[in-house]
Amino acid sequence: IIESKNRNERDRNAMTNNALVLSINAGSSSLKAALLQGETHVHVASFLGERLGTDKAVVHKSYNNQKEDEEIPYCSHDMALERILDFLKKNNLLDDLVGTGHRVVHGGANFRDATLITKEVLEQIGAVSHLAPLHNPHNVKGIRSVKKVLPRLPAVAVFDTAFHSTLPPKASQYAIPQNYRDIGIRKYGFHGTSVRYVSQKAKRILSQLQPSRCNSNMVVCHLGNGASITAVNGHGESIETSMGFSPLAGLMMGTRSGSIDPAVIPFAMKNFDLSAEEVLNDLNKNSGLKAMTSDHDFDMRSLLKRAQEGHDDDAILAVDMF
Repeated sequence: IIESKNRNERDRNAMTNNALVLSINAGSSSLKAALLQGETHVHVASFLGERLGTDKAVVHKSYNNQKEDEEIPYCSHDMALERILDFLKKNNLLDDLVGTGHRVVHGGANFRDATLITKEVLEQIGAVSHLAPLHNPHNVKGIRSVKKVLPRLPAVAVFDTAFHSTLPPKASQYAIPQNYRDIGIRKYGFHGTSVRYVSQKAKRILSQLQPSRCNSNMVVCHLGNGASITAVNGHGESIETSMGFSPLAGLMMGTRSGSIDPAVIPFAMKNFDLSAEEVLNDLNKNSGLKAMTSDHDFDMRSLLKRAQEGHDDDAILAVDMF
């Protein structure tokens, strides 16, 4: 009996040590993925698809201390994910996979915690895609792509909006008629998974360097193609954030305008004979840094280099505005 118990314990430990989890984060112009080992969170392999949808798209792969960069002009999110899954299959890394975790940008008012993905959950995520058009469709496609290859594998969604469920009413509510508020028009906030991680990491570092300040309030900046700023209190709770009802609000971003006067929308509709959806598409996908550069090379690394050289007025203005 004792030998059997010890053998079962060894089997469980081996299962935990070999168990792998695939974490997927689909951004507006990038796709990040990491293969993590058991409960240790040690990286086994990591992947980054960046500048997706452009002629400079590339997928970076890192495994066994070896790195591989694959340039794929105009690579989509779907194509990048296919490359990642093919790589895992080729290296026999799918056999020990016990689950996948997916970052989902918008959970609406339905999701306040990480949630096991079912058919119904996936439908609910899709139903609020219009609130995060640059992200949720990619999130849904990513979940479906993995499910297609690994249909029986458990998948969990982690929502950016969940972290901001602690926003007090004075921060989450808009000064608009009650019937507007009754249908869920409010500030939701985004980049929550990033802000939670950064704030917790900063707190751990402060506890070592300046213990008396580890419970201080802080401002967390998430600066990527999408950008936001969040105030986090000493309890680690979101109390104010720059994004709002959708990720379009707040700071100027890669392709998003950030906050502008709402009167711009009907004005543009009238002057350019556009629908509201077409104007919103321009504000989401054709604005921000992209709109301020004549050649549409709006990668911040490129803009900073050109601005520092001092000869590109578009780049200088774009960087100054940001």
